[in-house]
Amino acid sequence: MKDIVNILVDKYYSLDDHSERMEMLEDYIDEIKLLPTEILKDIVEPYHCYNIDRQKATVQNIFKIALDELCDRKVDRAIQKRGYCYYGGTKIYPTDWVKARDSFLKYYASTGDASAANTLGYIYYYGRTNNGVPEYNKAFKYFSIGNLGGSVESKYKLADMFYHGYGVKKNVELAYKTYSELYKKSLESFAEGYYWCEFADVALRLGRCFYEGEYVRNLETAYKYYLQADLAIRKRMAYNKQYGDTSVFRSIQTGLNEIRDKYFRENPKSLKYYLEDFDWIDQLLVNGRICRAIYKILKTGELQLSFKFLTNTNIYESKIPNILITIPSADYCELKEKLEIKTEGFESLYVSPDRFYLEDTDEKRSFIFTNIFYDDEEYCLDFYFYEKRVASISSDEFYFVAPKKISNPKKYHFVRIVFEGSGRTYDYLCDDLSIKAGDIVVVNTYEGEKNVNVVDVVDLTERELFLPLDRYKYIERKL
Repeated sequence: MKDIVNILVDKYYSLDDHSERMEMLEDYIDEIKLLPTEILKDIVEPYHCYNIDRQKATVQNIFKIALDELCDRKVDRAIQKRGYCYYGGTKIYPTDWVKARDSFLKYYASTGDASAANTLGYIYYYGRTNNGVPEYNKAFKYFSIGNLGGSVESKYKLADMFYHGYGVKKNVELAYKTYSELYKKSLESFAEGYYWCEFADVALRLGRCFYEGEYVRNLETAYKYYLQADLAIRKRMAYNKQYGDTSVFRSIQTGLNEIRDKYFRENPKSLKYYLEDFDWIDQLLVNGRICRAIYKILKTGELQLSFKFLTNTNIYESKIPNILITIPSADYCELKEKLEIKTEGFESLYVSPDRFYLEDTDEKRSFIFTNIFYDDEEYCLDFYFYEKRVASISSDEFYFVAPKKISNPKKYHFVRIVFEGSGRTYDYLCDDLSIKAGDIVVVNTYEGEKNVNVVDVVDLTERELFLPLDRYKYIERKL
């Protein structure tokens, strides 16, 4: 047997391509568990709970043999990887909360890794190993560890516990303060293009605070945060797949649609948004960022201003962030490279003759600044580059105009089906307009094709969907 293993090791290292190595191992299934630990680690390295189901059956089988053997050898990263497979559920490791919990308990006991504590917190918070009954004391313990280890998820889950009074004395103010701190940090990451960050989760929670009135009830503020959460979760799901994102997406859509209906019943839509308090422009001032303003006198005699981030005073920063523009009254939320505003009742413009330039090629009709102040008595915007005033604009009003939305958005045709033994319905895209309620259709699942009953047929716009459009599968055919 030792000779066979040596031959297999030599063959393995003679191949440079991983896929070729996996094909070679198909002929040595019984010997895989005898391979050295380093080769077993190399076998499982490219795969994880999010991509293993997309591999062919032979690769899945080899992965499982190698991973199980590594776990038997008490290799920490293998125990963690298998734990996530049980947690998220795969073809070869169906969801098993007990095995997931035990995996992360072993991994945490061995490594003290805060990410394992965060995952354990979720398991206990939702009672996943206790017949659905939450174990808040254990959840609080592990989320506290995760929080100290720097987990943003643990931090906002602890805030959730205080917000609801789960296992602790209810403290909405503390929860709101925590959400707000996380919001500022995650907004920076989101604006810089780190779409996998927790901005969607935090914005959702702030939206709930203002919608449910546990802190202060304000529909417009709630809608602002829900719009931001919607944009963020769509960008995150387009970037990569994370466990739980589907549930987060649905929660956001449910709240968004509910608040939208109530908000616009009380407030007419307007593409023109007057900047009365300038709170939302404050995002230009995060951490001493340098911003360029380009100004232009329009034919109407009014002034147009375009703002754009240039860089951060931190010389190690490489990413220039976009600007998150959110206008609830216009039902508008986007990340843009620049923010453009206009004046109404423009009176005067002062630009310092010795204003600071970053380069000789900077436009003449521009200035750079780090701070902006609004004098609501003088109706004046003052711009400063640190301590030096570089520009001042006097005008009756400053406003932003949101782009118009498509008046007749495209609708997509869906059939709503139910699997035998399940009361839950699922929506599938369908090109066959002849299919109606009561028909039997074929759909593709992890277990192969299945015949299912159609309970409804609906046409929905992309906004009405409870998943991003590219996450929906198509009906195979009608029987």
